[in-house]
Amino acid sequence: MIAGLDKSRAKLENLQLGAGLDTANAVAARFQAHLDAMQAVAAREIAWRAAIQSEQQLELEMKRLIERAKFYLRSRFAASSGALREFGLKPQAKAKVSAETALRAVEKRRETRRLRRTMGKKQRHRIPR
Repeated sequence: MIAGLDKSRAKLENLQLGAGLDTANAVAARFQAHLDAMQAVAAREIAWRAAIQSEQQLELEMKRLIERAKFYLRSRFAASSGALREFGLKPQAKAKVSAETALRAVEKRRETRRLRRTMGKKQRHRIPR
């Protein structure tokens, strides 16, 4: 469009395309302004995407660092220590197992040992030879 306006400038002397758009130069300038704005948007989008990618990479590094820091602090201080609260960490709570679950686990262990014929030291000594 701009090239055509530049070529035919002499033929398009009295344009009536709106406020301030009465010459070929004015119309060409408006098109050029739009192209410049589109290029600026594209450049900003590229920078924005690069910034997002950089932040995502940093987020992954921070997750690893946080896990290592938690491990170190829990090993340095007692796991149930109040000192962990100073670092914003909650002491690890033991899992509460219901009596029913514990009973099922014991039964399952006994059944597994029976099926595999696994015996302890004292049980083996009781077997007559």
